[in-house]
Amino acid sequence: MEVTATYNNQWHLTANDSGYNIANPGPDGTKRFYKVNSGPYGNPVITAEPDLAFQAPSTVKYIDSKGNETTPEEKIAGIICKQAGEVMHRFSLSSPKKPKYTVEQEGAELIIDGVRWHLRALFQKDKNRIINYDAWYGPDKPKAVKIVELADLDF
Repeated sequence: MEVTATYNNQWHLTANDSGYNIANPGPDGTKRFYKVNSGPYGNPVITAEPDLAFQAPSTVKYIDSKGNETTPEEKIAGIICKQAGEVMHRFSLSSPKKPKYTVEQEGAELIIDGVRWHLRALFQKDKNRIINYDAWYGPDKPKAVKIVELADLDF
């Protein structure tokens, strides 16, 4: 049996014997900010920006927190641009307040307000509960982009 419900004309829940799906679609009916599915053992797993997240660029070298080469397994869903100790931009891809930006080199670089930002790290907030990375961009181009968990990120 499947049950579907809507809350506040924003949250849509579908549940059946095998799990559930919660989404908050935008005005055009697409999923915007995130969706929630039942993961292993029924634990909730959030997918950040399921419709807007973009592939991690293939044009850069990736390393883990120990310096070993690795490959991204998820997409980029959020952006943080930081320089000289100050966060200049921080936004999710669906935010109506996000700055206008141009994606260059498959996402290895962003241009915001005429400033070029280079991908420095991809980080997971909690790899067992949230799917898709936030990306840290900085003014300098690194030799390799780190893929780390939030607890291991060193700005």
